[in-house]
Amino acid sequence: RRKREETEARETARETALSADELRALVMPRRHAEVWIETRAFNRVAVDSLVRCVQRLNGQKSFYVGLVIATKRAPRPYRLGKKLVEMSLQLRTSVGTRLAGLDTLSNDAPSEAELQRFKVPLNPVHM
Repeated sequence: RRKREETEARETARETALSADELRALVMPRRHAEVWIETRAFNRVAVDSLVRCVQRLNGQKSFYVGLVIATKRAPRPYRLGKKLVEMSLQLRTSVGTRLAGLDTLSNDAPSEAELQRFKVPLNPVHM
């Protein structure tokens, strides 16, 4: 009986939500992605980090937070500063998965409201 209670306590602790400060520690800003994209370790660094992306709808900017689950080859090359890039990020967001180019990443930290909307399990078992 005691082992079962300890196991349940561990599982409950594993499933508790991370605080906003803990989530902010996982964020990769655009300026870091621009440096890492030039290295072989970019995939290893980017996967399992959080990014803040911009989405333009009807001329309005809206920001969202996503968990990087993979790096993919972009459908076509695009400009990232002065470089031509063929890499995109596969993100898990609160509404599903999507591909995002590195040009949509933000340097700013996510706001409290954006982190509140981000309700995605970070445990790989749940993915």
